[in-house]
Amino acid sequence: MLSRILSVLALLLIFSPAFAKERMAFIYYYGWYGNPAYDLQWFHWQENQHQPPWDIASSFYPKLGAYSSRDPAVLDLHMKWIAQTNVHALIFSWWGKKDPTNEMAELLLNAAANYNLKVAFLIEPYPGRTTRRICDDIEYLTDTFGNHPAFLRIARPTTFGPNSAERGLFFIYDPDFSDSQLRRLSDTVHTSRYDSILLLQSTDAGLIERTHADGIFAYEAVIDVMHFYKGVQVSVEKAGGVFVPCVAPGFNVNRYLGQSSPLLRRRKKGDTYDDWWEHTIAADPEFVAVLSFNEWHEGTQIEPAIRVTKAKPPYLSYEKSYDKSGIKAQFSYLRRTARWIKLFLQLP
Repeated sequence: MLSRILSVLALLLIFSPAFAKERMAFIYYYGWYGNPAYDLQWFHWQENQHQPPWDIASSFYPKLGAYSSRDPAVLDLHMKWIAQTNVHALIFSWWGKKDPTNEMAELLLNAAANYNLKVAFLIEPYPGRTTRRICDDIEYLTDTFGNHPAFLRIARPTTFGPNSAERGLFFIYDPDFSDSQLRRLSDTVHTSRYDSILLLQSTDAGLIERTHADGIFAYEAVIDVMHFYKGVQVSVEKAGGVFVPCVAPGFNVNRYLGQSSPLLRRRKKGDTYDDWWEHTIAADPEFVAVLSFNEWHEGTQIEPAIRVTKAKPPYLSYEKSYDKSGIKAQFSYLRRTARWIKLFLQLP
């Protein structure tokens, strides 16, 4: 597997452009988990009638158990692990002002700052979300957290948001609105004192010109979107925008759902992850996002997992991933991520 990494590096050194890109690595992070010890009840681990702590809504079992996202020890260890992967910033799943993830945001920012990590917000499709409310969300999040040392700002001019000053970065998941509505959203934000970089979930580069967004991002762990990354990257660069491709180790919701799902992507002991990284780096992107650190429901996580033999149906594990066993296997995806991101950041 190491030979695959070296071959990708060699090719890119030969064919890379003369200028250097300001590369940055992200990772999707979910702070919605809860347990009775910290939250008086279970959150998310119990979905689909699962009964934690040993029966949870995931095909894998966390090394830290059915934890609470608000547990300071868990948060600190998460940030320590993420920092070790060479990631620059977390993309935090945020479900609106009235959702527990809003209360979680400050805890996450504080913990991230301790490890020199930054945080960007993924504005999810919460009930009642509209483009007007997204504008309000950006104002609220900027007013509330914009001065926090962990709040991500980058100086990245774009065609429709040409400001070269540092701006906040917001990911809009499932932007299920008309092009005209999204254009109004983009224009409103870009002409306000809350001017920010707006990225829409899509692999359609034409969306940038149609909506005046700053760019697009891929969020997909099943379909082979990585084969299109090169074309998307070229088109987005021509449009003067930003593209953030994702890299996923696999996808498995079978135990979460309690039944087999046609949506499945096996990890193949790490080969799936390596293949995805290889195609992504070959596209020569400026940014990349790991999907995910801890989306346990969908089985895309790289957070350490352990073997649990007494559960029925049995949990999957990372055993034999990258030819590792035991504790080394539990941390295998963190280590592999660190190696791939180091390679990505070393590219011209």
